[in-house]
Amino acid sequence: MYLPMTGEIGLHLSNRNNLSGDIMLYHIGQIEKFTKRYFDIPPLLQVEVDVEIDTENISQNLYVTRKTQRLLEFGVKKVIWVFTATQNVWVAEPEQDWRIINWNKDIELFEGISMNLGDYLAKMNVELE
Repeated sequence: MYLPMTGEIGLHLSNRNNLSGDIMLYHIGQIEKFTKRYFDIPPLLQVEVDVEIDTENISQNLYVTRKTQRLLEFGVKKVIWVFTATQNVWVAEPEQDWRIINWNKDIELFEGISMNLGDYLAKMNVELE
């Protein structure tokens, strides 16, 4: 069983090295207690949706690449970025080539569980701006 966490959950990677995440998925039992502090245990899966950053000092692509690499080095098993403007999904796993996939295709989250965002949004009659 899994424990989903949502809403800009904080991760404490190391001293003064914290990141937040949109959706994180843990195994039940991986989190033994909740505190006001950031989690210091890497999730199995972290999903990020779009990027809203000031691009004056860093490009969006560089930000996504650096954050993804830091998460993988911390121990996250899979990092998924969903980009609504281009309708694609980036998938990154440790020691594997990162993939860019059209969100109308099935994307394996883990252990035989997959998602197809385009299909889901079409079934729900959701329009993107």
